[in-house]
Amino acid sequence: MVKMGSFKVGKPNIYILTIFFGVLLGILSAFSFKLFILAVVSIPLLVLLFYKLEWGLFLYLLILPFHTVLPSIPIVGINFRTLLVCLIFVIFIIKLSLGKIKLRFDKLSLYVVLFFLTNLLSLVFTKQITEYGIDVLWRYIYAMVLYFLLIQMVDSKKLFKQTLWVLVTSGLIFSFGGIFQLLVGEGLNVVGGVEFLIDNNRYVRLIIPLIPLCFFLSGSQKEPYKKLFLVIVFFILVFAGLIAVSKAGLLVIFLMLFLIFIKQKNKLRILFIMFVLFLFMLPFVPTTLWQRAGILVGVTEGIKGVDDNSLWDRANIVVGGVRMFAHNPILGVGTGNFPSRYADYKNVGARLGEKAAHNSFLSILAETGIVGFLIFGMILIASIKNVCDSKKIFEKNKEMLGLSQGVEIALVGFLVFAFFMTSEYVYSFWVLFALTGCLRNIAEAEK
Repeated sequence: MVKMGSFKVGKPNIYILTIFFGVLLGILSAFSFKLFILAVVSIPLLVLLFYKLEWGLFLYLLILPFHTVLPSIPIVGINFRTLLVCLIFVIFIIKLSLGKIKLRFDKLSLYVVLFFLTNLLSLVFTKQITEYGIDVLWRYIYAMVLYFLLIQMVDSKKLFKQTLWVLVTSGLIFSFGGIFQLLVGEGLNVVGGVEFLIDNNRYVRLIIPLIPLCFFLSGSQKEPYKKLFLVIVFFILVFAGLIAVSKAGLLVIFLMLFLIFIKQKNKLRILFIMFVLFLFMLPFVPTTLWQRAGILVGVTEGIKGVDDNSLWDRANIVVGGVRMFAHNPILGVGTGNFPSRYADYKNVGARLGEKAAHNSFLSILAETGIVGFLIFGMILIASIKNVCDSKKIFEKNKEMLGLSQGVEIALVGFLVFAFFMTSEYVYSFWVLFALTGCLRNIAEAEK
């Protein structure tokens, strides 16, 4: 007898199901060969997801950094990520209707829904709907579907730790791409046939939150081999983040390492680990890293001179963003419209061209107005409160307290990074928000 979720399927029922699906495939193939191929791919996934829905969520998290380079399903032409998330959603609704999943909806989730609706309204009521704006809205949809799946499904310590394992594993695979490009001498700004490594800032913003999560996950492991593996992964993630030579990335990585350091009781051990990490990375670090570090601290006049244009551009972008908000204070210029509207509000003498906000908070303020900005602020406050409340409840549970600190440092690091890069629609942000909600739910259940 085979068990599927809460249903018990005996041998006669398996035969009936086999005949049913066989007839269904025959009918679909008669109408459309594309539908037949889609069914061939979808039906096994549906059976797997019905049996273990969390496996589908883990698979989705695992492939997220690579979704732009994943091949579409042959003949049908549908992206695998899109198909997978749709099937997960269908099975989730079925299990929810059967009472197998308990629906959770707290203040944080309410704010998330309101923020999405604000983005939708800002785009609908704007005078200019751009292709990029539609693309950003779709990114929000994917990110928020992931948020709600995590909130609803990750409801135990075991699932929470498994989720962190999947995120860290995905980041490890992703980081190898950047390290490989460094070793072959191409650098992160050269595509080299790999689309997701085209931009060093986009690359590093996916790695940044995983560094503290990996460190504190290693501390929660009892088996020495798992602990050792995660420490090595921690080294690799830090190294991969540094070689991206992103100024914002460098600042945030050093900040997170400092926060990790002050959270530890055995500070000498952490200092030793970081010293070993530095010695290991030193021979492989590109020279541009030291140039970027020089820009951050303003050591070398020549380097500062080279980067003056960048600093001047950022200053002009801030002025342009504030002007956008002043002229469109309620709902902004529309989601994703900052680059296309920048030319209308830029300073006289500023360089032409479409400019991203390079600041998530400025982008939200200009694109969604005061309404979107305040709602996003409430999301941040609710997320921080979730972490703080969880830490209090887990005060005597060292394992979950450490994981709560990891989420806290990851969130702080990503918020700092968001001051320098437009990242509000990046899935990493919404995964972190969801993790704070999951922590709160698990803590409340334990209390």
